[in-house]
Amino acid sequence: MTFFYCAMPSTMRDLQGAFMNRIFISFGLASLTCVATLFAQNPPPVAMRPAQVRRDLIEHATVVVKPGERIEDGAVLVEDGWIRAVGKSGAVIAPAGTNVIDAKGLTLYPGLIDAGLMIDSAAAARAAAEDATHYWNDKVTPQVRVANMATLASGVRKEMRDMGFTVASVNPNSGIFRGESAVVLLANDDRKVEQLTANAGQNISFAHIGDEGPDDSPYPSALMGTMAVIRQGLLDAQWLMQSNAVWKAHPQGNDPPKASAALAALEPAIQGKSVVIFDCNNEQDVLRAAGLVNEFGLKARIIGSGTEFRRLNEVVATRLPIVATFEFPKTPDVSDPRKDESVSLRDLETWALAPRNVKQLLDAGVDVSVGTAKLKNRGDFPARARRAMQSGLSEDELLSCLTTRPAKQLGLSNVVGTIEVGHMANMVLLDGPLFGEKTHVMATMVAGDKVNVYEPVIFGFKGPCTLKSDAIELAGTFDPETKAINFETLAPAVAAADVKVVDVKAADVKAADVKVADVKIADAKAADAKVADTKVADTKVADAKAADVKIADAKAADAKVADAKVADAKPAAAVADAAAKPFEPKKYAAEHVDFDLDRVGFTLPGEALASEGVLRCTAIRIGDRVDGVAQTRDGKSIMFTLTKREVAKPVDAKVADAKAADAKPVDAKIADAKAADAKPVDAKVADAKAADTKPVDAKVADAKASDAKPVDAKVATAATSEKKTEDPLAFIPMVTPLGEYGFEKSPVAQTVLVKNATIWTSGPAGTLKNADLLVVNGKIKAVGANLANIPPDALVIDATNKHVTPGLIDCHSHTGIEGGVNEGTNNDTAECRIGDCIEPDAIGWYRELAGGLTAANQLHGSANPIGGQNSVVKLKWSKSANDFRIEDAIPGIKFALGENVTRPRGRYPNTRMGVEALLRDSFREAREYATKQSDYAALTDEQRAITMAPRRDLQLECLAEILAGKRLIHCHSYRQDEILMLLRLAEEFNFRIGTFQHVLEGYKVADLIAKHGAGASTFSDWWAYKMEVMDAVPFNGAMMHDVGVVVSFNSDSDEMARRLNMEAAKAVKYGDCTAVEALKFVTLNPAKQLRIDKRVGSLEVGKDGDFVIWSGDPLSSFSVADSTWIEGACYYDRANERVLRERDLKLRARLLELAVAEGEKSGNIKTVEPAKVDPAKDVKPAAVPTTLLTRMLDVRREALVDQVRRGRDPDTMGPGDCGCGGSSEGWKILLEEAGK
Repeated sequence: MTFFYCAMPSTMRDLQGAFMNRIFISFGLASLTCVATLFAQNPPPVAMRPAQVRRDLIEHATVVVKPGERIEDGAVLVEDGWIRAVGKSGAVIAPAGTNVIDAKGLTLYPGLIDAGLMIDSAAAARAAAEDATHYWNDKVTPQVRVANMATLASGVRKEMRDMGFTVASVNPNSGIFRGESAVVLLANDDRKVEQLTANAGQNISFAHIGDEGPDDSPYPSALMGTMAVIRQGLLDAQWLMQSNAVWKAHPQGNDPPKASAALAALEPAIQGKSVVIFDCNNEQDVLRAAGLVNEFGLKARIIGSGTEFRRLNEVVATRLPIVATFEFPKTPDVSDPRKDESVSLRDLETWALAPRNVKQLLDAGVDVSVGTAKLKNRGDFPARARRAMQSGLSEDELLSCLTTRPAKQLGLSNVVGTIEVGHMANMVLLDGPLFGEKTHVMATMVAGDKVNVYEPVIFGFKGPCTLKSDAIELAGTFDPETKAINFETLAPAVAAADVKVVDVKAADVKAADVKVADVKIADAKAADAKVADTKVADTKVADAKAADVKIADAKAADAKVADAKVADAKPAAAVADAAAKPFEPKKYAAEHVDFDLDRVGFTLPGEALASEGVLRCTAIRIGDRVDGVAQTRDGKSIMFTLTKREVAKPVDAKVADAKAADAKPVDAKIADAKAADAKPVDAKVADAKAADTKPVDAKVADAKASDAKPVDAKVATAATSEKKTEDPLAFIPMVTPLGEYGFEKSPVAQTVLVKNATIWTSGPAGTLKNADLLVVNGKIKAVGANLANIPPDALVIDATNKHVTPGLIDCHSHTGIEGGVNEGTNNDTAECRIGDCIEPDAIGWYRELAGGLTAANQLHGSANPIGGQNSVVKLKWSKSANDFRIEDAIPGIKFALGENVTRPRGRYPNTRMGVEALLRDSFREAREYATKQSDYAALTDEQRAITMAPRRDLQLECLAEILAGKRLIHCHSYRQDEILMLLRLAEEFNFRIGTFQHVLEGYKVADLIAKHGAGASTFSDWWAYKMEVMDAVPFNGAMMHDVGVVVSFNSDSDEMARRLNMEAAKAVKYGDCTAVEALKFVTLNPAKQLRIDKRVGSLEVGKDGDFVIWSGDPLSSFSVADSTWIEGACYYDRANERVLRERDLKLRARLLELAVAEGEKSGNIKTVEPAKVDPAKDVKPAAVPTTLLTRMLDVRREALVDQVRRGRDPDTMGPGDCGCGGSSEGWKILLEEAGK
């Protein structure tokens, strides 16, 4: 047998020097400065000089060289922290003086690597934020460096080593730009915690105030704000880097750039020299990170969330490496049926499928490793890993995710991750398979430094036992390995006078194919046991003891049962009471357990030994018993003895497919009884029923005990053939999005012909009777009667007696905005983009499709005068966020006036006139900014090379686009004076307003709105819900329309967006609009307001094939959408919805069963006895609430209950809230109240 040999340095005078020399050789000249510094810091020896070379030989182990490659009876030679040889035991020759470690029966794995170890960096981040060169936002502290922080705490290192980890990428966890990671050795000695890589990547998080709690810097408070901070920070780093280059080359005429340690720390990431590590909260964050990577040309790695499987294909397409987590969702709390409604199908599916996330990523070809990131308790990692393996992940796959894959991600494949010659001696020695249920980490070796982790306790006394003292006898269990000592009281014995012993002899009983050996049954109770399909008439056995019954060497034939003594208990009242009230033993657990050779010490509650207080117990093992003494609090001693106790072990009975055929009963008189499918529970058999049997004096013959099925795994059944393992979650379909109404296949464009319909074109053609609509390649090909030249592959839909309209468009929506509708912290947040936060999986989209909606204008809330940028989308359910976007829609931004923006205290402005001043000042600054940018752009290339570029400001850039006519304002407004103010401001700065939103007093100034050319997107009949809307009238929309304003009706609500066709009908009721014009309020007019009317809004040739087939007149409250189409693809079909609903109801029921079972298994679900009410006592009515807070809470609850009664989701915002109202915890509040 050959093995590999690698020459090792011998000139270093200690192990640390040799180790660092190899690090230098492996990593190259870039490490020279660091290595030299470390050598210079080595103090001179003050005692005996260490040996020149340290060698260890681990032999007779199963050596796992790397995933998929093992050496049985292998050996590994380690020299000065590096692997010198690997091969078969005996073939690896160790030099003289080598320390030999016999690892027979153990398995040697490569040391595990965690590429995502999070540490608390809050203190370092605060210090960096107070530095003179800090960034303006306290959450941007990229200058924090783990390499400069205190050595990783010894407790953390030990916790990681105890699980088998030897190397970790240590990542800071505070802020948005969190700082630089470092890869370190998890050595036992602080002096050996070396940094393998000091600059291991810049960390960026998608966290905001809502995620991390109070902070000195309140901005950002929403995900869109976080995205803006990340984007602006990267742009600022680019700008500073370019400015420094110009200043260095041409300082003349340029002001020196202001120093910034924060922005300078981002330079390696901007240049692509350092990886950026994105900490993601969900699968959509992975896609956001990918967008930033593409926008700025970054190298990146992802810290996963565990939910990547919900958008697997899109995550795979990013081609980004992922450090996955084993943090799985908690089992949903469905202990009370009333709580079921608060758990969505999406939550249930996520809970069930999350343990398969890593397996699915691997199967899809993702570069994935696994770490402790996101775990609330790092020590849970082994248990979570086992759960992942139970869900399909193989041991080799898991090992690769913890060794070779993270080594590659960290750029250390040539140093760590495998047991190969020339690699660092990072290994872990286990006494079983990786993360096995009973596997222990025996020892770890970090750079050759071996640390014992688990040393088994050898005490010589273990298992069930009996504790006896002069006054007490207890049953117990004794486990030195887990240091678990438990006792419980024994059941009282049955009086001998009540028991008659009858000798029953059964001779020549033949039990075919049954072998029962050495079975001892003691204290067997016949209570509560059930045997299926077996009836025994009028037989009651309580607390019967079958003492000393032994069945030995029973064979398939001629089994003999002899001298069996069965206690014939009298049916007495006392026995009946005992059965009715089962004995509940008192249990006592020992604490402060400590073993030392043959001695043990522990504490017990005094009650356990009929004393008081806490007993301090010491004991010593003597042969097969343990003698001890317990000291009471009053100084007395209680002597006790522990002896081993025998218990029934039905598993050892090995009864399989037992058949008692042709039995010949003697004296027992057994006749024609069949005990089919008997299911014994815990060896307790009571109330036995023998189906189709007439028992006479217990006469049973020809008994057949076929197909016995033991419960609780206490009776093992021998299977005649192995059964194939079935996937327990195979019933869960893989749909997109995960949850309610998900599609197994995403809709695709079809060639569609809709025939014989009443078509409302909302265009010049008006309404067509008995007409056809042809859509080809997502575009409208023809509209009219009796269309010809129909493609042969067209899907033909007969719409006789049905109506077809353009897809409805909502000009004011807050649906599907992840991480907060408002970035309400600052008065101007124009840099924020709703487009960064589209949530394509929001269930509101599907509900709105069912109401005929096909497009929406996603708007920022109305918490600040200048809000964030809008997002115009199509409701392409099951598609990605990018697919939702209407890319050629003119950009917009949300402004707000009135009560909402002046409500916050402590933030300017607090008055309406302050709002006007803020807007004017912001536009002036934007105009100056635009001038500077245009002046720089006009320079020649030579001039730009010697001139510093003006800093790119995303906030001012957005406002400058308004002034340039490239961006529309959608302004939340109610009162006429504020509407006039903004109109005059627009005239002053020469820009046009896109729409006034709500505009409930628009009828008072409708002529001026029309003159300016602004649109009005209002409510149909929503008014009087706060002071500034008291003058609103339901005729508002029609009145503005009559004077030439382009009017639309919007929802401002997930709920109202489901019935915009009915809202349009109100223009007919209140304003005498024609039906054709009323429909345009939700089709063509919002398309015009959003400047997308060239594509959508009407059914005209060349426009997108967005249409709805209605069951009747679209303006009738009795009509429903039969199907909704976007670009020729069907995204909603009423008939298919019934199928999906039935599927999801069945799926939900099965998952609820699993959740209940899991909750009962874990003890999270407990049966609560109802409170007993004494009818003799007067039940006083609840007192009338007296405090204002109590009354407010009662009113809130009643309002939420009323929403549920009306069929509304209490978690959604309502019209007029405009992102500033509503509750995201409506169901939670209701359920908490119900549980009181």
